Amino acid sequence: DPLEGFNRAMFDAHQKFDRAVLRPVALGYKHVVPKPARSGIRNFFSNLTEPIIFLNYLLQFKPGKAMETLGRFALNSTIGVGGLFDVAKAPGVNLPHRANGFGNTLALYGVKSGPYLFLPFVGPTTLRDFIGGQGDGLILPTVVDKPFDRLEYQIPKAVLTGLDRRA
Repeated sequence: DPLEGFNRAMFDAHQKFDRAVLRPVALGYKHVVPKPARSGIRNFFSNLTEPIIFLNYLLQFKPGKAMETLGRFALNSTIGVGGLFDVAKAPGVNLPHRANGFGNTLALYGVKSGPYLFLPFVGPTTLRDFIGGQGDGLILPTVVDKPFDRLEYQIPKAVLTGLDRRA
């Protein structure tokens, strides 16, 4: 591991921050916010990733998966009340969320994973997947613009998804 020293330092810093701040706040979030509300928040933000997943399936020449993802987004955005409810995964519909992003697209096109990285607030990743994740994160603010380009959206999204993931 060419970045072992860096990764160890970042992991140690992350562990200290987790013990001192992140874990207690995440446990408080879990205690205060009821499970159905946490699930709705998770579903809402997950639903907003579906257009990015759709785009990556198109870039990967997988039109069938792209159309399934588009159908999932349409169902959850309408019947699922803006994505608060994941109706697309229900029996009979069976359109589950599939993780896919620009890191996977880069891999398909032959981009090597690069070195292993541990980054605070990101966790374990590779250079390719980190760059791909940054690309994914730029799509909504760049293509759709408002409100996704505003700090009033980006900060709550980062805080809520981070707390939910940690809880």
